[in-house]
Amino acid sequence: MLVGYSGGGAVAALLAARRADVVALVTVAGNLDHQAWTSLHGIRPLDSSLNPIDQAGRLARLRQWHLVGEQDRVVPADLVRAFVARQGSGAQATVIVELGFGHACCWAQQWPRLWTSLALPH
Repeated sequence: MLVGYSGGGAVAALLAARRADVVALVTVAGNLDHQAWTSLHGIRPLDSSLNPIDQAGRLARLRQWHLVGEQDRVVPADLVRAFVARQGSGAQATVIVELGFGHACCWAQQWPRLWTSLALPH
């Protein structure tokens, strides 16, 4: 199982797409489409970086939970939903929107509750 926060969510998704031994993926406020993210924020594209959304189809086989903050303006929930949608109808991905959470607020404080609420594989 791989877990990643923000840019670490992108790294975890890219790694999971390349390995056969990963059983699940959890991202927290994960930037899973840097092209859409740079466009949204009007900043220079990350032309030399791998983009997780380009590997979305390879992740459809994998159980995933993508936690996003309802008030996150850095990585809005719509970007994460688009990543899951790219995987197709057979995807095993769940997007969980946490009310009142932003990009930084509340993840660390609420992590024990969030972690135990996921139906993780054994």
